[in-house]
Amino acid sequence: MGDREVILKGNQTTEIVAHHSIPNDKPVVVCSRFVSKLDGAVIAEAADWPQPLKYLKFNDRKVNVSVEDDKIILSTSKPVMGIEVLLDNDIFLEDNGFDLFPGYKKVVVAKGLKKFDAVSVRHYGD
Repeated sequence: MGDREVILKGNQTTEIVAHHSIPNDKPVVVCSRFVSKLDGAVIAEAADWPQPLKYLKFNDRKVNVSVEDDKIILSTSKPVMGIEVLLDNDIFLEDNGFDLFPGYKKVVVAKGLKKFDAVSVRHYGD
């Protein structure tokens, strides 16, 4: 569907997608991201995966990880469910246990992390 602007009214529901047909019977992952128009910050993210999960194949999933001082940057070329970031150090992560989708770089703030600290990830189906 792509990006489009939607104005959300306070304390109300808003139909964002009224009718959308899927042209085949293949499993589809639906994801949404709500971004602030003011500063581009991600306000909320959500994903809906085909059920039951036990029948999904998560072959060939690769998460690209880049470590910088105080942050970890993750990206992927295929949808990845339930990413867990693992550190050797006792550092607080501002986010963990999230889904990741192509075309988006996830930045996880980790105050005190150094560029050369060991960081690994695992995910559902890993």
